Amino acid sequence: MMKERLASLVRVRRALAFLTCAVSVPMGHAFTLGPHEASIIWPAIGFAFGFLFVYRETQMSAAAFLGLYVGYHVSGQFIAGTEELGIVIIRGFLSASTTVLSIVLVREFVIRLMQFRWVLHIKNVLLALGSALVISMLAAAAGNLALFSLGLVAWTNVLPSFIIWTTGDFLGIVNFGIPLAIALTLDKRPFLPSFSTSEVGFYLALALFSFLIYNEAVPVLNYFEHKFLFFPFVVIAAIYFPFRSLVVGSFIFMATMVLWSPFPEGIEHIDYTLDVNIFLVVVTVTFLTIRFVGMLLGREQEELRAKEERLDRLVDSMENLFTLTSEGPVVEQDRGEILSAKIFRMIFRLFDRIDYGACLIVEDGRLRYIDTVGYDIDFLNSIRFDIEAWKEKLDEPLHMKDMEDRLRRSLKEHYDEYRSKNPAIKEAIMMSVNIGEGIRCEMSFDIRADSDRHFTPNMLDYFKTLNNLLNNFFEAETSIHEYEETRSHLVESLLKTIALFDPGMRRHSKHVATLAQEFAKVAFADEKSVSELYWAGIMHDIGKVGIPGNIVRKQGRFTVSEYETMKEHAELGAELLSASDVLGELSTYVRHHHERYDGTGYPDGLKEDEMPFETAILAMAEAIAAMMEDFPCSPALTPQEIIRELHRERGRQFHPKAVDLAIEMIEDGLLDDIFEEQ
Repeated sequence: MMKERLASLVRVRRALAFLTCAVSVPMGHAFTLGPHEASIIWPAIGFAFGFLFVYRETQMSAAAFLGLYVGYHVSGQFIAGTEELGIVIIRGFLSASTTVLSIVLVREFVIRLMQFRWVLHIKNVLLALGSALVISMLAAAAGNLALFSLGLVAWTNVLPSFIIWTTGDFLGIVNFGIPLAIALTLDKRPFLPSFSTSEVGFYLALALFSFLIYNEAVPVLNYFEHKFLFFPFVVIAAIYFPFRSLVVGSFIFMATMVLWSPFPEGIEHIDYTLDVNIFLVVVTVTFLTIRFVGMLLGREQEELRAKEERLDRLVDSMENLFTLTSEGPVVEQDRGEILSAKIFRMIFRLFDRIDYGACLIVEDGRLRYIDTVGYDIDFLNSIRFDIEAWKEKLDEPLHMKDMEDRLRRSLKEHYDEYRSKNPAIKEAIMMSVNIGEGIRCEMSFDIRADSDRHFTPNMLDYFKTLNNLLNNFFEAETSIHEYEETRSHLVESLLKTIALFDPGMRRHSKHVATLAQEFAKVAFADEKSVSELYWAGIMHDIGKVGIPGNIVRKQGRFTVSEYETMKEHAELGAELLSASDVLGELSTYVRHHHERYDGTGYPDGLKEDEMPFETAILAMAEAIAAMMEDFPCSPALTPQEIIRELHRERGRQFHPKAVDLAIEMIEDGLLDDIFEEQ
């Protein structure tokens, strides 16, 4: 089924290339400049450029060639009025072939040798415009020479025709080709079946308005004085519709102008063609500026979405992390290598921005690679790096922007061979993890040299927190006698990681932990229960890392579906913690922190004595902390209002003994210090 869909899409895009090239040739000929027989507006080369630059396949070249040839044939026979069929055939063949060959030759050069890609970058903008100019000049030179050799153009007209031909082709590519290539690259579904009703309605409205303003059907409207009224269409298209709307809109603008020309008879061709071209250039620049400015302003939102995607991966990765030490402390070298490779792959999967990576162990003053992505690991291990030139002070992740210079210094005579076997990179983040006594794993996460992506400050912060988390985790394994202090560092690192995605969760967790600890100090004599309830309060919402960010951060009330999804965080949090020897004992508290005394809570519906008193205290602490916080749908309550709420829910939501304890402590001023901190 998938192969059939792909084959169908290929057929559709080739058919579109054929049709647009064929139709746009006669449309361009409507703007021919008198005796020079050349058009200064030539959308045909623009459509050919767009399709051939994006789809580099022989069949697409054939489709564009046939479309251009048919267009020239129709135009020569029925529009230009050429009498001899042989001339029409020869001229159409030469014009179509020179156009396609010029595009293909330049395309292969800029894509293969100059690594051109359709992304927003000054280098690519300049390459696109340069390609358009070179293609236009090649097509104009080859076409004019061919026509001159056949006696179809006088030698006195060759230079003027070349200039006009080049100008028309260049503007055709700028106004139609570059926008089409962008649309085919960036629009998710650029072809006909994906047109929405609103988009079709927009095109119909544009066509109707074009007819009215060209034909002066409305007395107060005319093209020359009111062409600026097209710009609301440009703005609407740029904001609400895909990139293809620029191409389709420009095509409608020109097609309706051909049918109902607004220009009076006797006007110089150069005057109206320059008028139309300048207007289309302004339209193109305006549309792309609005769209790309919107994209730039939306990068923060894209970064947030990327964080959410990394958070989804973090759920799985944390499970792997919590099981890394299930076989006991890391002491053997081979065990250390296994752990290092596992950590490296775990981190690599968290980021879609990373292209390559390497994981190595430093031993006996030498670097030894144990895993790589995109690199020749056998070659890397066959050469000896200059360890002093390579190593850095990696107390925390380091953002490197001079990787090639650094490699050249450390590899010395091996650099040229290295470059022939491995990809070039422009920047990297390097980090180090102490996974056991005498075993240090160093990792590099790299972006390729030709990429437009970069490591952002937010990503570097994430790496720093993750690095701290990993080092604290393995410190917990090797220094278990310092259990409480180590767990403190580990949990704080986890909270910082989560806070990158939901800062409010960290504050709320601190409040829950403080309340649970204070209640436990009065309710229980043993320090173990006090400690466990404090850390359970810290970790109670850890399961929210697996809930979609738009639900976690929603300010208003949940829908039924959203509420059911949110309820899953209790079970997910317990599952994450149960896999850890260090934190596993907290999993039961985390699972039941939304249970209710009357049995209507979740996930297990525990009722009355089925719920341990420790869990009842944590559930009450979580509810009180929530009452203290300010939300749009529920403003923060004062201590007296919280006491009234506890009385109302005594024996329903909360354990009666827990309520009595809490009210007494709140009346003694328990919440005052916490309220002052907010």
